[in-house]
Amino acid sequence: MRTKFATAFVCLALFGCGSDGPRTDSATQLARCVEGWWQDPAPSSCSCPGAEECGAGDCTSRRVFGFTAEQTSYTGIAQISEATQSATPTGTLSEGSWTVEAGSIRITPSDAPAYSAETSCQEQELVFNHVIKVRAPQWLASELAAAANAQGGK
Repeated sequence: MRTKFATAFVCLALFGCGSDGPRTDSATQLARCVEGWWQDPAPSSCSCPGAEECGAGDCTSRRVFGFTAEQTSYTGIAQISEATQSATPTGTLSEGSWTVEAGSIRITPSDAPAYSAETSCQEQELVFNHVIKVRAPQWLASELAAAANAQGGK
């Protein structure tokens, strides 16, 4: 009991944790929180043919976002199979850069105008421009990072 109380106290005092995970208010906390790969919470129909996931019975399509520690951003659509733990982007992932502004993320794609959106982040949920994204599972994050690297990303 004492350990749970001490852990909760440290969490609240140092990180501002709530029941939904750590809250992020400062720019540094927001930058740390958004780093990684995110996906739409609800899947769409798979866009086949063209991806190895098309042969899997559970193939879905999801919009994905990636934010690296090097301030590189990626956006795109991926065909995903949880059963085979594989993912293939539709075409290439759009690459750009990202920065944190007061309560928002500014994305500067290499192929479109820059835009900013109000952003909040918890450990497993990103709210970007009032749209919820969920953190991609580790296997999917690895697949997407490999796809980004294969196309010359950072």
